[in-house]
Amino acid sequence: MNSIIKYLVEFFGTIFIIFVVLTTNTNWLATGIATSIAILLGKKITGAMYNPAQSISIYINGQITKIDLILYIFFQFLAAFVAVYAYKKFTLKQ
Repeated sequence: MNSIIKYLVEFFGTIFIIFVVLTTNTNWLATGIATSIAILLGKKITGAMYNPAQSISIYINGQITKIDLILYIFFQFLAAFVAVYAYKKFTLKQ
């Protein structure tokens, strides 16, 4: 599998989850559904971590390499910033 695909899955899955959390004002049902959808779509490609803490625990268990850990965390943080930017840009009135 092309290695960039797994990082993009983490990137877009993280954006999706965070954007839903922000736009629904942390509605527990919407958050749960968004997280479930992201996991179902990404679990076969990356394990659907979407969270640096999960990525670190998977690394400690020896299931991913150090370079994968670094890149997963990078893309997860980048996605978080993109999601917050999109939320502010498209939903907040100025």
